Amino acid sequence: MSLIELLVALVIASLGLLTLVGLQAASLRYTRVTERRAVATLLADDLMERIRANTTGAQDLSHYAYVATFSSQATAPALPNPSCNSDTATCTLPQLAADDLVRWRLAVPRLLPEGAVLTKVSADPNDATRQWLDLWIAWRNPVLGASAGVDLRPAGECPDELQLVTPTDDTVRCLSWRMQR
Repeated sequence: MSLIELLVALVIASLGLLTLVGLQAASLRYTRVTERRAVATLLADDLMERIRANTTGAQDLSHYAYVATFSSQATAPALPNPSCNSDTATCTLPQLAADDLVRWRLAVPRLLPEGAVLTKVSADPNDATRQWLDLWIAWRNPVLGASAGVDLRPAGECPDELQLVTPTDDTVRCLSWRMQR
């Protein structure tokens, strides 16, 4: 084997190893994206279970409505008074709904980077006695964006009320759910 053949083999092996390193980095990036989506799904399930557990809340979803911009949710909300998080608490069912919503809103940014929420209530157009709760969870996904080689957030993925308009907002991802009462 000549020195040239050895150098060519070394270059080919190096290119193969660099490709494997790139694949590993992409795999880690997509694993983080998938993990955040799974956490968002668990958070949505948590709110829906809280609503189902509050019998009045499940009858009138308007107690769970919350609309705020993404940037305005950077500060943590204050716990409601009275707190309904003990066995001795004497809260009305609307107060319990407010307590549920605030505690849930506190959990979202703890579990997702810059996590934010939006919940809107609407009437069922076919049945006035039914309501829909539309729920969005948004978070900043720093591994996304043009520099990561990933498509930017698709149009309509996040609701307009979150007001995602700055250049860094292309790294914000949203998932949505709909609950019917």
